[in-house]
Amino acid sequence: MERRTEKHPYNGLEAIPDNASTIIVGTAPPPRFSRPDMSLLAGDTCFYYGPKNSRMWRLLSSVTGTSLLEESDNTQRRANWHNFLIVNDLWMYDVLQEYKRKSGKEASTPT
Repeated sequence: MERRTEKHPYNGLEAIPDNASTIIVGTAPPPRFSRPDMSLLAGDTCFYYGPKNSRMWRLLSSVTGTSLLEESDNTQRRANWHNFLIVNDLWMYDVLQEYKRKSGKEASTPT
């Protein structure tokens, strides 16, 4: 299988907010977020750390005492996460803007 270049789906959507005092840095989302030939899973959120099995938003909820996972609607959950970051002077960004996955990882799925 030919390795294709994937583009990060969220880095270019908006600039890092001026008020962000802390940036949570990652690498790249799972392939289903950046490849148009793949579909998101039920419960995924179109945002940083958006896989339904991601622990990031559970951790942030636990540490801050904020309910970040109760919304079942993808759009509302994304809006809540975005607002949470802004209100808390946080932002997320990934170090990779374009990338190719290692052979055998082109269509990896969560376990």
